[in-house]
Amino acid sequence: MAILDIGLPDDDGYQLARKLVAALARRPPLIAPTRYGNAEEKARVAGFDHYLLKTVEPAFLADLLNRQARE
Repeated sequence: MAILDIGLPDDDGYQLARKLVAALARRPPLIAPTRYGNAEEKARVAGFDHYLLKTVEPAFLADLLNRQARE
């Protein structure tokens, strides 16, 4: 799994997600924690599997990570 913030200083999380999807034969599930509340569709198009609005509850994130690890 990869947890990528959308608001990164150089390449943003969307660009990084697209690069990962293009570069990896078997890509990890991508999780986007962000404060951008209106960008869920943009995140999906970039290749994110999960879009989480910050502040993410630790228990929710742990559950998501556990579910992804079992898949």
